Amino acid sequence: TPVKMTWVQDGIFTATTGFINDTFRFFTAEGDWGSGRNYPYYVTEGFDIDDNFVNADDGDKNFKFVGTPGTYKITVNYLDKTITLE
Repeated sequence: TPVKMTWVQDGIFTATTGFINDTFRFFTAEGDWGSGRNYPYYVTEGFDIDDNFVNADDGDKNFKFVGTPGTYKITVNYLDKTITLE
C-alpha cells in the first residue's frame, strides 16, 4: 500500500506508518514505476541508512524492514543523506 511522505522542507520528507518485516522502495512520482529508488541507490549516493533496513537482495534490490513490527516515523533527509526511524 503506497504511503505518501510529507514534504518538511527542501530535501526532507517524513511519514508515520506501520512497518512489518517486508520489502518496499521509494518512488519520486506516484504511479511511475520508473521513478523507483531501491536500497543500492541510496547506498551509492552515500546515505546513512537506519539499521532496521537492509538490502532485500530480491530481484529489485528493495529495502527490507528487519526491526520490530510497529508504527514508526521515517525521515528521508537528502541534505544530511540519512534515512532514519523514530
